[in-house]
Amino acid sequence: MVSKSTITSKTSKTSKTSRSPVKESDFVLFQDTIIQPLDHFADNGESLEQRIFVFIPKNILSNQRIQTNGLSLSSLFTEEGSFFAPIPVFFVLGNESAVDPTLFLQRIMNYGSTDVIFITTEHRGYGSSISTNPDQSLPRYVSIKQVMQDYHQVVSRYKSNFTGPWIGAGYSYGGGLVINFGHDFPEDVEIILSSSGVVDWSFLMDTYDKQVRLNLGPSLYGQLVEHVSNLMPETPFDQNWIDREMILAFITGFSQMDTFNSLLPLFRLLSKLPTSQFVKILKWMDRKFAEDGALHYALSNAKRQISSEEVKSGKFSWRVWRFQQFYETGVFWQSAGHKGVYQRTVEDLSEECKILFGETPPLLDKPRWNPLSMVSNLKIPLIFVCGGKDPWKGVCLSPQDKIPSGKYFYFAQSKHCPDITNPNLGKIVMDDILGYLNYPNDPKSSAKASFFNQNSFYSTEESKYMLPITEFSDRLHRLQAKIKEEGLDAFIVSDSGSIYYYTGASYKAQERPFFIIVRSESPPTFLVPKLEESHMEKANIGLVESYWEYPAPKGKGWPERMEDVLKGMNSMKKLGLEPSISLENRNKIIALSSLQASSVEPYEIVEKLRLVKSEAEIAMIREASRYADMGMTMMLKNAYYGVSVLEMFSIAKKIQLEVIKTGFFDPLQTEFLTATWPAPFSAKPHGVPPVDGKLKDGPLAAMSYLRVNGYAAECERTFCLAPPTEKHQKMFTVMQEARNRAFAMIRPGIKASDVDKAAMDYLKEAGYGDFLLHRTGHGIGQGNHEGPWVAEGSDHILEENMVISVEPGIYVAEFGGVRHADTVL
Repeated sequence: MVSKSTITSKTSKTSKTSRSPVKESDFVLFQDTIIQPLDHFADNGESLEQRIFVFIPKNILSNQRIQTNGLSLSSLFTEEGSFFAPIPVFFVLGNESAVDPTLFLQRIMNYGSTDVIFITTEHRGYGSSISTNPDQSLPRYVSIKQVMQDYHQVVSRYKSNFTGPWIGAGYSYGGGLVINFGHDFPEDVEIILSSSGVVDWSFLMDTYDKQVRLNLGPSLYGQLVEHVSNLMPETPFDQNWIDREMILAFITGFSQMDTFNSLLPLFRLLSKLPTSQFVKILKWMDRKFAEDGALHYALSNAKRQISSEEVKSGKFSWRVWRFQQFYETGVFWQSAGHKGVYQRTVEDLSEECKILFGETPPLLDKPRWNPLSMVSNLKIPLIFVCGGKDPWKGVCLSPQDKIPSGKYFYFAQSKHCPDITNPNLGKIVMDDILGYLNYPNDPKSSAKASFFNQNSFYSTEESKYMLPITEFSDRLHRLQAKIKEEGLDAFIVSDSGSIYYYTGASYKAQERPFFIIVRSESPPTFLVPKLEESHMEKANIGLVESYWEYPAPKGKGWPERMEDVLKGMNSMKKLGLEPSISLENRNKIIALSSLQASSVEPYEIVEKLRLVKSEAEIAMIREASRYADMGMTMMLKNAYYGVSVLEMFSIAKKIQLEVIKTGFFDPLQTEFLTATWPAPFSAKPHGVPPVDGKLKDGPLAAMSYLRVNGYAAECERTFCLAPPTEKHQKMFTVMQEARNRAFAMIRPGIKASDVDKAAMDYLKEAGYGDFLLHRTGHGIGQGNHEGPWVAEGSDHILEENMVISVEPGIYVAEFGGVRHADTVL
């Protein structure tokens, strides 16, 4: 046996050398099958043969003679020696399609790792992993409960050869499956990855349509509504029905997959054609670019009968998925408004189910599958990946959902499953997974259990910062004093917000990292890309060293320049890093410094120094608050019964123009949002107001939320455009009293959690405990949300010149919400 410590040393050593682009030729494919009972819980003697695909990087294979794809695993296991241990195993749970090995390999290559064995299995009922019945029209053996047992049997079978550690992974529907799997079989895997995992499985959902409208834009969406309306079927599954389903398949592709972005302008142009011509050209595009994928999607959903051979072809997988939707999962798309592309009702779907499966949808009369309820009980860490433009995100985990242990990756500009479509994002995710497996050696140590505690959220949304240069020397001196207090020889700053905090220079890092190497008693060194060198010199703090941008000529990249700087620091024994520095860059810096890993640690120094604001910062926040108030005043002044939500959004442009008129406008550090949530949507304070909505009855929640030249402020008000009901008035009065109680507590020396408690306790006593969605407040500064946290569990003590928000709210679903928010010094 090989000890667990070898796992750490082997993977950490190879991870430094495997960051070059991964190629298909780097892997060898092995295929296998496993015999599964058709029913794990009542063995009737029937079985199915489940396909398994194993991709092993060539550098892991000890016998380099094994270079041929398609070999069986049995031939591999007869080789002498267990060279598979200890190598991480990335186990991907199959979902609603046949496994295409080529496509699977293309996706996992985005993780950029040749230090991991990748295994995937076909979901029962799909591809060749089906029962022996030649008629697959009613695949009752396909259920999530059976699927969980299948995957458990796969892990149990192969763990003796691939000892792991094992990583469970799933995408979309599979992302929900892997949460279920991690919940039911926590001993099988050490950590799970759910990418765009759907966790809220209701029969109908309209959140998908809301994001589709945003992704496609109102003009294109409107054209598509017209086409769909022109194809209303006379009977289920007639030609109009097929053509409509094909259009919906195209809408799905363009709305949720980044890979189709290049064809979107053509799709937009074609949508202006008459419906008959539009459909005809779509069929041509489908054949040319997607191998009739959209047509097969439509035909699958209309097939009354399907044979085993048709299932094995992989062309009609959606017929099996339609069975799962009616019997167990749901999530049929519904239009988020009276006029949309998803026009089928529950009655329409019930009729289709009767035709296809001989009964009304059983799901309507039984509890739904609910992976969301399992998350809080997970005993192993969960990595969740979400794309900000993914139409599925409304039924995925949100950043507000509590993950007991793990990390939430939010890629704001990405769509569905971004880690397997974008190699840059895939590597970020894989770095954290391997970081967890490698740190520390003992999986039961408290340090390993708390690996994600201080870094449980990652977002590609960039912060906006800016301040006059006179502020920065004082900040640097405070940082140097703190470095000395912590016993550090140097501290490396790399976060873009932190670099602005110490330099005042606005920039977009992109693939070019910036570093400030700060010593306690010497001027800092700025390490910047060559094209930013003159720009950074304006900060006039320390020395500027530049490097050639990626891909750099040998000896001219940032690692070589960093090594030169660190070698110039004599007798360095302890080096601190910002926690935001990536695991990849952290490992590089450790190697460059020639220090032991235990002597290079992350420290939350900058975050703590930013809690108390200087007079200059307070002046900036006051100015930002003035514009926030201006935005709120304009919204209230322009609100009338029936006004559109879009009109409230447009006020932000007027505020931006006012800032530009001052002559002091940094577009990289300024952003605006003015919006009003109509009732009952006002009960979803972080949902996007429906752009086609109108402000009418009920509590309306208005927000003026912005950053101006680097500093943030917010102002929110609840108002009515029609006489409020008694229920409205009571909610509003209670919310106001909760605010008053919070305000009464605010003073230096008070725990931030006690301010939250004062407001929350009152709201609960008033009977609104079940209608609370968030804490009382948070810090405001260069970011709209930062410490100190006015919340239960916060360890912050309020000090003079801290700036916080006060915003207790009450949210009653299907009725509306009430909240006022203020920026408070």
